[in-house]
Amino acid sequence: MAPEQRVVMEADPAKARAVGRPWVVKPYLGLTNYTSNLQRLGFTEQDVAGEGSDRLIDALVISGDGATIARRFEEHHQAGADHVAVQLVAGPDADLDVGLSRLGQILGLSPAS
Repeated sequence: MAPEQRVVMEADPAKARAVGRPWVVKPYLGLTNYTSNLQRLGFTEQDVAGEGSDRLIDALVISGDGATIARRFEEHHQAGADHVAVQLVAGPDADLDVGLSRLGQILGLSPAS
């Protein structure tokens, strides 16, 4: 099993949601097959309506401090994932190389600088 996981390298929940929300709304919340599946997984009609609830965004886009991010990835592995496809989501002014390097350090995939 190889789930996809979006990540925003931001500890502030409101800022992380602002960056991550468009990456959930545009590709997923307009598609009935996705919203129906999310409802089967326990989200409500209100969660998947419009811009998506904060609860939905928090579940679908990992953010937080390093320990929180690492724990959320570990939850995938504990649930049976062999691999996790990572999509780093960032604002327009973010340096993706820095974000990927930090994420690699958090996940133990690259040496600390």
